[in-house]
Amino acid sequence: MNIHLKKVEQNALLFSASTNFVMAVAGVIAFHSTHIQAIFLDAYFSVIAMLSSFAAIFISHFSGRKTAHFPRGLYMLEPLYGMFKALFSLIITIIAVCGSIRALVVYIVMGVGERLELGPVLPYTLVMIAMSFALAYYCRKKNHSIMNASTMLLAESKIAFMDGILSVGVGLGIILAYFLGTFQPFKFIMFIGDSLITLLLVALTIKEPLKLLWRSFVEFAHGTITDKKINDDIRNVLKKRLTGTVKNFNFEVVKIGMRWNIKVFLHKIPVQVGVDGLTKFKKEIESDLKDRYENLNVTFLLA
Repeated sequence: MNIHLKKVEQNALLFSASTNFVMAVAGVIAFHSTHIQAIFLDAYFSVIAMLSSFAAIFISHFSGRKTAHFPRGLYMLEPLYGMFKALFSLIITIIAVCGSIRALVVYIVMGVGERLELGPVLPYTLVMIAMSFALAYYCRKKNHSIMNASTMLLAESKIAFMDGILSVGVGLGIILAYFLGTFQPFKFIMFIGDSLITLLLVALTIKEPLKLLWRSFVEFAHGTITDKKINDDIRNVLKKRLTGTVKNFNFEVVKIGMRWNIKVFLHKIPVQVGVDGLTKFKKEIESDLKDRYENLNVTFLLA
């Protein structure tokens, strides 16, 4: 196991958990002070992010542990984490959408609604915007430094980015709705503005948890990596070590959390290579790639 790569992930997750804790506390206080539906969506995204970040730290420390039942480690916990984080985000989104639709129906049918109150909205959104986008950038940068190997850092960056977009929308939308509502023709916005904002924000951000869910599922199901940069990097190393000895081969890369499996399909093995030669190639390839890929395993298969 490459300890350096795992340490980068763990330090980034610890920073993410600390940041999400501050954001979650601020969000819950802001929602219970204003009872604005759009802030509910933003605040409880932060709560989910905080709880899942602490879970991610635990998983990161134990995913490499090998047991009798899992001799190659518990790396499947990492994409499983990404799937659950995406699903919980979608659940919160659905709850917020249902609440907004209910508020719209009640206002349209009965003419009853809660009046928008600004309260701490402006300072809250400014702080949340800065913290969310800073966290998203930090997690993305740290993941990029380890060849985007961490599914958990991917999840952290995507949800933090989504949280930032929500905060921007909440701030601009509610302030605009509040001031428009002072004009008689737009008075209705004072009562349903936050519901309309919530639905708009969901439409703009729903793709992020869906993309995270799909990528995590592909990893969990042992799907192949299609990232061109990663495949080109591995192809160059394989060509360097095999060209001239093994002429016809292709390969596929399977990533499960931070565990990498490279399957090299050989169409013909020269007699002089043999098992000893393939063992030598395996060690050389793994040595060339070990500084960039966590817990790498190369397997040769006869096609």
